[in-house]
This record gives sequence, structure tokens and C-alpha cells, in this order.
Amino acid sequence: DTPSLFFVWFAMVQRIAVHGAGSLDVNGIYDATEMMSGSFPIYRKAGTNLGLLWFTDCRWYITDCGDEFLAAGDDHVDFYSVSAGNDGDFPEAGRWECLDGVEPPPSTRIVSNPSVTFMLANQEAARGFACMQLNDFPGAAAAASSSWALNERRIDSAIVHMDALIRLQRFDEAFEVAARLGDAGYMKDGFASEFYSLEQRQQISQMLEQCRPIRDDVGYLTTILVDHRIHRWVDFIVKASGRLHGLLDDSADAQASKVNPRAYDLCSIESAAKFASRIDEFRKCGGMKVAELLRSLYRSIDVFTLNERDTALTRSKIFSYCDVFRVLATQNSFANTDPNFKNFYNTDKLNEDNPYQSSVAKYQDLDPNKEKKCPVVKKMGLEGQEEVVEMNESEIQRNMRCELLKLPTDTEKLHGNNLELGNISLDELHRHDVHNTRKLISVHGVVFDVSENLEKYAPDGEYFFFTGRDITWPLSVTALNGEYADLFYHPLRPDHLRKVYGWMEYYADKYEVVGYLTQYDKEDSFEPPPEQEEEPEMECCIM
Repeated sequence: DTPSLFFVWFAMVQRIAVHGAGSLDVNGIYDATEMMSGSFPIYRKAGTNLGLLWFTDCRWYITDCGDEFLAAGDDHVDFYSVSAGNDGDFPEAGRWECLDGVEPPPSTRIVSNPSVTFMLANQEAARGFACMQLNDFPGAAAAASSSWALNERRIDSAIVHMDALIRLQRFDEAFEVAARLGDAGYMKDGFASEFYSLEQRQQISQMLEQCRPIRDDVGYLTTILVDHRIHRWVDFIVKASGRLHGLLDDSADAQASKVNPRAYDLCSIESAAKFASRIDEFRKCGGMKVAELLRSLYRSIDVFTLNERDTALTRSKIFSYCDVFRVLATQNSFANTDPNFKNFYNTDKLNEDNPYQSSVAKYQDLDPNKEKKCPVVKKMGLEGQEEVVEMNESEIQRNMRCELLKLPTDTEKLHGNNLELGNISLDELHRHDVHNTRKLISVHGVVFDVSENLEKYAPDGEYFFFTGRDITWPLSVTALNGEYADLFYHPLRPDHLRKVYGWMEYYADKYEVVGYLTQYDKEDSFEPPPEQEEEPEMECCIM
């Protein structure tokens, strides 16, 4: 009888696969629900209002069941239909007909075990690749979307799906493919290498640029960057952020006005007005949100990158952009927003609104005494003794530098005569930048040869902007930004000393001391460091 038929049916058919439909969203797995239509369960595609159900006209339908997900309703959209089998059961091999759906109609298959799903996904993937070879882009889109819907880890199928849509000039749909993939829940708790290759990530980023061309429009670029779903495709994000940064950066005009104030005429005033207008548009379109999202992306960058080199290059670019955006977005109209992100720093790993929250994202060093544990601080007996530091500041500076420069501590004037390169001017230091085979940096006048560490100090290294420069001030204020290199201040405060000498000892253990920067002959004439509130609030992880 009917009840016994139902129980046999329900026990056997818990899942149905739909694939190959021209209405791409229809493809996927439909699971049995507790809701009934006649004597049969209604099947639902997870996360959607799409249902597969039997109706009283003895036909099965694939339909949008509306927000309330009912078997019938005025808001229903019937995509495809097929005649029911004997006793109304599901006709696995039936020929579906198009109603409001797009050709071609789908094929269906009862999923008796997981291997059926994987087999169908592989078949559809192969069909998608074949259709692309034949320039059958509608067929490729249908097959590739089916493969991806049946096996969400078939990133190659998602790429074919996106590529086919682009060739059909359905750019918004292609963008949504990248967004859905980037926002996939199964990626939240894993690293990029578990799901796709560097080449695949770059390919998706390139296709994203076809969907959303990067152009000189502040509002347009800001709106794109606010969509955190595509932030996994960091190559596109870096490029879009770089263009936005260029549109908002008036430093070239400002520098010109310093060099030649008379040149800052009406044209420059108009240029300043243009930049002001752009910054205003940036703020109105969500500039602060962009800065916060990029900061969160930066802090979890290991999840999105695929090797150490990729991580280093991406991290340095993302950080420089997000810090500039933060500064631009927190002036005037954003006066009530914490300009240093301190609150955001403290909450971004626990914040429910953080789209990058991950169980594996444990990159922040939360030890508040990290700096005080520096071995050189302990060696000098300075931990917790700021008064002693202030009293013996000059002696502390000289003793360590004398030791590294191989000089007696009572040397009247610091010099590098006992070292390989001897005394080096600032101009000469600059010549030993990323393009020189010999790469140098200076820490408080002590010059180190960092040539061997190309991963950090080569043109594409993580800290390329420090090569050939004095990095005392960036180390003093823990600023991972080349903007703060070659700034000379005296005397350094006790908290600055801890950082500088900690890093100086670190460099001395790792690199060879080769010279002395003669700029420090004028150390007593350096300006005092800026007030603490004027210093950058950044993160430094130099190695």
C-alpha cells in the first residue's frame, strides 16, 4: 500500500543529484527534508530555496519554493519538470522538460553512496573541459557548474565555470563564482595549499579583473574592496589596492611644493582639490571598512598565500596599503574612529564580523613583555629600569657600538677603520640598495652586510624598502614601512633603546658588521624624536 511504499522509498532515497542544467544554480545535491508533498519527501538544495518535489499532477518539479519553502505558492518559479514513474516515484532516467529554466534541461541521479557524487562530478568536469575545447561555452558553463556543485572542492571546475561565463560576457555571474568560492565555508579553517595552487589563484585573480576591470575611479575601487568575499584572491586585491592608493596619494604634489614653492600655483591648487575630492569619496564609499578588512587580511595572510616567498611579498604590499587607507579614512569625518586600530587589534581574532576568523590563524604574539625579554636588554640590566637607562644613555650607546665596530670603549670618535668597508657616507649606503650585489643596512651607525638574505632584502624581498638605508627609527617604533627609514633623531628614549639594541644584537649574530655610517658623526645635532602620539602604530617582524 502507499504508506509502505513511502517508507521503502524514503529509506532508500535520501539524496538526489541534479546536473547539466542550463539554469546553473539548479545544479547540485538535493537532500530529503521532513516536509512532504503527497506521499513523498520534498528535497532541498542546501543553503537555497530550491526544491525538488512531487506534485498532484503526477509530475516532479525543480522549483524555487520561496522564502517559506512551501510545496505550492504564488512566488514559486518552476524551472524544470518530468513525469513521475510508477506509483508516482522519482523517475531517475526520465526526460526533464524546460519550464522557466534555461536549456538544456538537467539529468538526475539517485545518490546511493558518496562515490556516485564524485563519479558524476568527474564526468561533468570532463564534459566541461571538452565543451571549452569546442567553444561550446553554454555547455561548458552548465557542465562545470554541475561538477563544482556536486564536489565543492573541484576548484578546476569552478575556474572553467567562471571562464565560460566571461566568454559569454556574463561578468556579474562570473564575479559571483569567484566570490562564492572565496567565501566558501570549507576554506575557513584551512590553508590555501589545501584547496588550490598558486597558478589557480593567479588565474582567478586575472579573471576577476576581467569581471571588474581596475580603473581610475575611487568609489568604484573602494566598493570592490569592501566585498571581503573576494579577498582570498590576493593578487587582484593587491592590484586594486595599489591603483586606489595611487589615486589617493598626493605626496608627489606635496614634495614638489617643498622643492619649489613657487611652482605650487593654481594648477597645484586644482590638483589638491582633486585629491581632496577623491579622499572624500573614499570615505563615503567605505574607506575605513576597506582599511579594516585589509588589516585583517594582513594578519591572517598565511591562510591565503602558498609559500614563504608569496607570503612575504603579499604581506608587505597589503600592510603598506592598509596603513595609508587607515590614515586617510580616520581624518575629520572619522574623528571618532580609533586612528591606531588598537581596539581592532585586540578584537580582530574574536570578532564575529571578521570574515577571516580561522581556527588556524594564530599569528599574533600576545606576550605584553616580549620586548622586555630581549636578551640584550637583560644583558644590559635595563629591564624595568628606565631611570638607569636615562642616566647612562650615552655610555650604553657607545659601549655596544664600540664592541661591534671593534673599538676600545674609550675611543674618542666612533669610526669604522678596523672594518672591511670602513667609514661609509649616507650616499654610499644608498648605493648598496636592492640593485647592488652587496646589500647593506645601518642600525644606529653600525653597517651590516645582508647580501646573503635575498629572500628579505632583494628587489622582490619582504623588506626590500630597508636595503641600503639606515633603519634605526623604523626599529625604534616597530614600523614595517620604508617611509620611516633614514630619519635621524637624538637622544632616543629608553623604550626606543630597548628595541634598537635588541635588534642590533640580533643582526650582529646573523650578519657581518662591515662599516660605520658617518652620518652619526653629527649625532648630537640630530633633532629629538617626535612626540609619542605622532609615531606610527605598526607591526615589525624583521628577520
